[in-house]
Amino acid sequence: MKKVKSIYEEIQTNIMSKKQTYLILFLLIAVVFAINLISFKNGHIWGDDFAAYIDQTRAMVSGNFDELISIHKYRVENSHGSSTGPFLAPWGFPILLSPIYYVFGLDIHVMKIYVNLFFLASLIIVFLLFQDRLKNIENLLLIAIIAFNPVYFKFKDTVMSDIPFLFFSLISLFLIKQFIVSQKIWINKFFSYLFIGFIIFFTIELRYIGYVLLPTLLLVQFIESKASIKKMVLDKFTFIPYIIFFILYAIKGLIFPGSSLSAYFIQGQSLETIFQGVIKHIKFYTILPSKFFLMDINLYDIFNHNTNWVHLLFYGIVLLFVVRGILFNIKRDYIFIVYGFLTLTILILNPFVQNTRYILHIFPFFLYFLFAGLSNITLPFSINEKLKHSNINAVHLFGSIILIMSLFHVSHATYQNNIFSKTMLIDGPYSTDSIAMFDYIKRNTNKDAVIDFKKPRAMSLYTDRKSIKTDTLDQLLNSPADYIVYIKKIPWWYTFDLPDYLKSLKCPFENKTFIVCKLKPT
Repeated sequence: MKKVKSIYEEIQTNIMSKKQTYLILFLLIAVVFAINLISFKNGHIWGDDFAAYIDQTRAMVSGNFDELISIHKYRVENSHGSSTGPFLAPWGFPILLSPIYYVFGLDIHVMKIYVNLFFLASLIIVFLLFQDRLKNIENLLLIAIIAFNPVYFKFKDTVMSDIPFLFFSLISLFLIKQFIVSQKIWINKFFSYLFIGFIIFFTIELRYIGYVLLPTLLLVQFIESKASIKKMVLDKFTFIPYIIFFILYAIKGLIFPGSSLSAYFIQGQSLETIFQGVIKHIKFYTILPSKFFLMDINLYDIFNHNTNWVHLLFYGIVLLFVVRGILFNIKRDYIFIVYGFLTLTILILNPFVQNTRYILHIFPFFLYFLFAGLSNITLPFSINEKLKHSNINAVHLFGSIILIMSLFHVSHATYQNNIFSKTMLIDGPYSTDSIAMFDYIKRNTNKDAVIDFKKPRAMSLYTDRKSIKTDTLDQLLNSPADYIVYIKKIPWWYTFDLPDYLKSLKCPFENKTFIVCKLKPT
């Protein structure tokens, strides 16, 4: 019997013109923006990376770096534990935030909307990046999965560098692919290569793991010069991106205080410890992308009875097709493979495992290789007598299932937040109790007072006081802290029985969440 064309092939052949594809892309982005706009919550989560970015933005706008350096240097030198953060964060994100801070001040809601615009722009770059790799309908399906993915949806309520880094890392790869691989030059070759250098520099200033773009660029240049080092070196444009990068790096060093790369590398550990850590991290980052597919798979629970083996089996099938996509496209898509491999290598060598925020920028490639691995696979299906012998593309079927799951989750979360939630306020530094605590410290402590708090950068941002973090009672007693702020709702943050100790102190402020106590002189 003569086969009837698949419904999806009909759609693609008869409907998906270039003009209509861009129209659908525009509508998709508009819908995402509208959903995010109505589902933004007030305030911000605890965790004080965002506070460091805003504090550096404030210092840059005011031009007062001395106080910034003093407060953060004091925190690093007098704190204990691994979660106190680096001396300073990279300056890229504060630079991006500076016009918003200059106009609106510390308006966290406006900052969220601003950061979200980078996510919408990232969707366009992803579409352009895979435009010559995927059919229009498949490319739109991939964009929709990213656009409505619950992991990305969660990050809309954070003022962090993750989403801007997603945008700039994607556009860096797009430019490398455009100018060097495809030889599609903008204006002229000098300008194009200069532009690559500038974008890579700024990407690195958003997050230091962006340094992997430099060896990626170098390898692409080598391969595209037919593996001829002589040909590559003799090309007068080859080194322009690197020259521009180092010039900008030198200028940045003259203008802004520096920060450290040390957190990205293993230090002071035995070879056995390093080896064990690398093996553990390889397992961890192999499982981590499962979070994007609404799978609550915990690496450390795989071998106990709490593991959802259905999820694990499903994700195993996903990985098989991702590997298939990589193997089948290793020559054509080597630029994506190299970038992803170098990124994961740096993460694996990191002393601490990271969460999904550190792979937001490589998940689009994970998804692309999943699509590539599913391509050319068709499954027979039958709806009625007419379509009895039709086929459905595995990419369309699998992608549609993932998209439906994501849409259900995002729509449910939006509905719950806006309809059933009594408040849209996040329980963090903008809660009523937090504002009251910060206000008390700002009004009733000396300007040179030192506050012990589990989120020292947030404390410094909202009170303009020096703040440190200690982990044990001995550390607290031997610290220069004048006050300690105890969070009653999170007792597991403390490794000793702090409430008993607080009974011996004068505690002039207390509400449902916090106790502020004055420490006895050492």
